[in-house]
Amino acid sequence: MSEKHYISYADIQIGQFVEREFVLHRQDILDFSKFIDDRYSFHVKSEAANLLGFPDIIGHGVHLLVFISKTIGEELPGFGTLYLSQEVEFFRPVQSETKLLVRITVLEKGSNRRIKLRTEIFDSLDNPCISGVGVVKAFK
Repeated sequence: MSEKHYISYADIQIGQFVEREFVLHRQDILDFSKFIDDRYSFHVKSEAANLLGFPDIIGHGVHLLVFISKTIGEELPGFGTLYLSQEVEFFRPVQSETKLLVRITVLEKGSNRRIKLRTEIFDSLDNPCISGVGVVKAFK
């Protein structure tokens, strides 16, 4: 097993942040929809999306949370992080093939290696798509 990246609790600083880019591909949306057995919504049918004023299918909000989880688990704090809670607000739908920027910012450090994080996703025009606060427990 290769060595995993993590930042120790002692080395994490208030205000520290990481940014990571992702693209939400059409096939990713369809695969996620299949995984959760969503067969008829505006996430899988262009016609349904058109009825709601969208040019094509849009991503599931909870699917976008996966990008936040991946960034936390691989970047800040990194390997071994346990996700304890997440509050989230959704601001706008995300079309397929949208380039996304995930930003994770350290807000507070608590007892027992707990860390409060601001969790955000922006689209390519810097519009907020998701914003929230998560609490994690650092590995070491």
